[in-house]
Amino acid sequence: MEITIIGGAREVGKTCLLVEEDGKRFILDCGVKLDSNNGSEYPPLEDFMREGVDAVFLTHAHLDHSGALPLIPKYYEKVPVYGTAPTFSLTELLLEDFIKVNAYVCPFDWIDVMDFMKSRHFVKYRKELNIKGVKVRFLNAGHILGSASIVLDFNGKRIVYTGDINTIETRLLKPADLNWGKVYCVISESTYATILHPDRKMLERKFVEDVERVCESGGKVLVPAFAVCRSQEIMCILAKYNIPYKVYVDGMARYAIEILDRYPRYMRDHDEYAYAVKKTTIVGNWRHRRKIIKLDEPCVIIASSGMLKGGVSRFYLEKLYDDPNNAIFLVGYQVENTPGRKLLDTGKIDIEDVEVDVEADVGFYDFSSHTDGKGLEEIFKRNTPEKAIIVHGEEENVKFLAKKLEEDFGVESFAPKNLDVIRC
Repeated sequence: MEITIIGGAREVGKTCLLVEEDGKRFILDCGVKLDSNNGSEYPPLEDFMREGVDAVFLTHAHLDHSGALPLIPKYYEKVPVYGTAPTFSLTELLLEDFIKVNAYVCPFDWIDVMDFMKSRHFVKYRKELNIKGVKVRFLNAGHILGSASIVLDFNGKRIVYTGDINTIETRLLKPADLNWGKVYCVISESTYATILHPDRKMLERKFVEDVERVCESGGKVLVPAFAVCRSQEIMCILAKYNIPYKVYVDGMARYAIEILDRYPRYMRDHDEYAYAVKKTTIVGNWRHRRKIIKLDEPCVIIASSGMLKGGVSRFYLEKLYDDPNNAIFLVGYQVENTPGRKLLDTGKIDIEDVEVDVEADVGFYDFSSHTDGKGLEEIFKRNTPEKAIIVHGEEENVKFLAKKLEEDFGVESFAPKNLDVIRC
């Protein structure tokens, strides 16, 4: 068996893996790397598609795992792509937005997206598939709605690809399903291998307390949040604690709300979600946005994008940043070279190429949808394989987890670079 890391080694972005065994060839994920300085980077698919591919398995909708999928039909037609129903619905939403934002530099268009969508094969959790003699199962990964870890059985060798995984319960989702059985090799993410997340319930209470403190003083709270699942989780938290202030949701998150509502069985508690939606006001248009800013009343505004790179969160930021009564509360990871990261590190933002100080209160709340170092350790305690391939993390994290698995669990571990081939 050979596993080629086409993309996603010692980095977060353009995740794409090729698994080959006895003439069978499968691709796991096919993403894009988003970088504000260098533009988008794509995995070098052409070199690996000449011999054909039997199937593509998609773990979830985030663009670093799905954003290059429309390129596959350009190289090899009619490749079946397997994923859950929520994953495909959310992927379509994110790809549509990606094309709008990157229209002049995107290597594919909406027609290519539709061609890719014709190859969809819908999968349910735990249902076993037989593809070219390989048994395949998708298990809940707890990361976003419909996310999956993938179990592949090759003639007695079980390979598990974690995808992006979360082992704790959140307001929106159940924790990952770790019932993998005996495993030969695990391909694992390592995003937070060196980090311990705060207790989720304590973090929720701290977040709500800080929101109420700002609102009680008459201020407005901007919560830049990822459109898919993070915005909706924040809605659920605020509704659960019944904050007595208006909560608005704006940006692409508005459309994600409706998509999530189609898939109640994939949620932890759909009734709780429905209550949160009922308690939230959807922003309809620019007139509505300007009205919210002008109203002399405290409120919470949940808006994408989560890293302040674009979207309506930028509009609200530029209207609220200079008032110390207001607050900007970031609730997701801020990639280097993004406005959100600059705000956290320096307390400054750029408006029309002019650097300004942010007078509003700035806070960060680690509502991560990835498991942390402790969670990764628990995964490998429960499912100790013979071999492990560590991907999807900065180089420090990848090497740390590989070394820990070698030393603490006796697992033969690899910390590959892009285009490396691991022979198992």
